Amino acid sequence: RHIYTIAKSIEPVLATNGRIQFYFDPFPRAKPSLIDDSPNSRVDFKKLNVIQSCEADQLLAEIIAPEKEKPGIDVTGNPIYGPQPTEAKLEAGRNTVLRDGQIFSSTSGQVKIRYDEASIQAKLEIIEVLEVEKIDYATGNVDFHGTVVVHDTVADGFQLRAKGDIIIENTVSNAVLQAEGDIVLLGGAVGRGLGFIEATTDVYAKFVQETTISAGHGIYIEEAAIHSRLMAGVEVILDGGRGDLIGGSTLSGKLLIANRIGSKAEPETKLTLGIDPETFRRLSEIEQEIDHNRNNLQKVEQHRRHIEDLRKRGNVSANDDETYSKLISLETKFATVLQNLKKQRETMQATISPNREAEIRYRDTVFPNVEVSFGLGIRHYRIDRRPVSIPGRFALDSVENTILHSYG
Repeated sequence: RHIYTIAKSIEPVLATNGRIQFYFDPFPRAKPSLIDDSPNSRVDFKKLNVIQSCEADQLLAEIIAPEKEKPGIDVTGNPIYGPQPTEAKLEAGRNTVLRDGQIFSSTSGQVKIRYDEASIQAKLEIIEVLEVEKIDYATGNVDFHGTVVVHDTVADGFQLRAKGDIIIENTVSNAVLQAEGDIVLLGGAVGRGLGFIEATTDVYAKFVQETTISAGHGIYIEEAAIHSRLMAGVEVILDGGRGDLIGGSTLSGKLLIANRIGSKAEPETKLTLGIDPETFRRLSEIEQEIDHNRNNLQKVEQHRRHIEDLRKRGNVSANDDETYSKLISLETKFATVLQNLKKQRETMQATISPNREAEIRYRDTVFPNVEVSFGLGIRHYRIDRRPVSIPGRFALDSVENTILHSYG
């Protein structure tokens, strides 16, 4: 018996989607750079490519058309067509011009991008960069529509808000920083329990101490986070230097990586993983309200203590006595509001339904008095007796609502 080929189909060569060719790095800080390509490579916090800048009339991006398909043929001789390719799209934002499928800058500044990978669409804009030596009484609070670079620091009690990024070269303390882009603290932060830092995307810092940090995507710390409150929608990574997470509380949507968690002094260190984005947003709003009311309470307390000092010196007036009564009332009001907000925060944290892919990884040691939580209905895991000095991982069991602590 012989087999003869009577007819044979030819598969089509499928078209390829259009794409966008960028002439700058469109995603300079999706993750900090690695020092080398080895599997155990450390993060290099010195290479953050902080600002992607351009000059006027510079080509920023262009559309590359889809490559056409080559139709196939079925066994009856009819053509076989594949799916239609997707056309890439570019949109000119502020200070950019679209000409013949190419986007050019119309001014110098920082290039910002909004990119939808699924639909292959990008919108580019150029924002201004403001450089100042210091934010203090000479400048007042700053609210800028672009990116702000501070060569020194932001003085205690001052606020800096930016539509772009914030880059500060020296250590900040009791200040409020809010950016719709990233925040980079080359000198770190010592908030003394009052500093508040919030970025829509990422926060990078050399170290943080007694500071509240909120980031829509990630928090990246080189040396240490000490007695701080960290909240990130996706990941918290302590790497590049010591990589210590000591005390305070850390909330992360999916991933936490550190070299050491806790310390020999055994401070209470709370870790909560697997927060969904909506819960994270609501927690961030509560944190802002807490910070606002805490600052108001601090101002009222300072004014009240000032009048008390005047009384001791016998310089108090009738108006001061009236003001003092109002301050006592305000102090009680703000303290009550602050207490209620903290209870709301605790209640919300206790009802988190965890992301089952969330995990904690440590490379060196986890110390006693470290508490790990993955949300509602899951018993907390606590290191009680002695340090565990071997690399390890915390994750949810794939079936049971239990926390697994594995080693190696």
